[in-house]
Amino acid sequence: MAAADKESCNRDDNSGSGIMKMGGVRVQARYIVLLQHNGLTGFGSAFRFQDGERLDKPGLAPWRERRRVVLRDLAGEPHTFYLKRYVRPPLREQVRRIVSGGLRQSTAGREWDAILALAAAGIPVPAPVAFGQELRRGIERRSFVVIEEAAGQSLESWLPANWRRDASGAVRRRQQQMLRGLARQVAALHGAGFVHRDLYTSHIFVHNEGGSDGPAFTFIDLQRVFRPRWRRTRWIVKDLAALCFSAAPFVSRTDRLRFWKQYVEFIRRSSWLRRLPARVEARSARLRRRQERRAGGVA
Repeated sequence: MAAADKESCNRDDNSGSGIMKMGGVRVQARYIVLLQHNGLTGFGSAFRFQDGERLDKPGLAPWRERRRVVLRDLAGEPHTFYLKRYVRPPLREQVRRIVSGGLRQSTAGREWDAILALAAAGIPVPAPVAFGQELRRGIERRSFVVIEEAAGQSLESWLPANWRRDASGAVRRRQQQMLRGLARQVAALHGAGFVHRDLYTSHIFVHNEGGSDGPAFTFIDLQRVFRPRWRRTRWIVKDLAALCFSAAPFVSRTDRLRFWKQYVEFIRRSSWLRRLPARVEARSARLRRRQERRAGGVA
């Protein structure tokens, strides 16, 4: 990303259209000037950068860091991104990374590669901005990824404020349109061979939900995405159960059943309709019981 590196940049044909390769850093060409203007001029600067809002949450390991940053372009216009940094992952995480992605793929690299693969398959994901990693003999020392903010808001935030179980008329039609759009998008994800492995409502963003073109959805937090080679249905059920579990407090069982029917229609597996809803609801119930046990048995 450094200005001195510009002449030595070359297009990384293996990483997707518009991505430039500069030593150990890959960056979308259209973002180079914006990043440099805000002091992000190389691999080291990505770890020295302290602007923005640090997004800590319970259970986030100390070797992982997330920041929401607003960068201003030359005209002063703001652009929002997420900077994820990983420093010296513990041995257990190193082993998981190597088993799932190989010696040359870092923690940040897993999300970067997943975003590129999903985008190439036509699945809506946030734009990848920049990525770098430092590996020594297959051991990850540091890695980072910068991702553009997804439009709209998460379903986790949208549902409690907007979904109505007793909706009728135009509101009901919009909700049904939204269910169908979501079913189509999740089916597209699975139909392309991918599973998310964290498909909760917090990881699906929605925008244009009231527009004439219907809602649009974007999948985020993609570091665990992969293409299972076996037991694919098991992974799909796990994805759908996570979505069901996180949506169930707001969305009725009738609407969930409508979603499963539409999902099966889009993924073109009519035989799944007989057993899929029951399997998903059962796994979702197990997630709910686990949550209750962790909360001390509060129902």
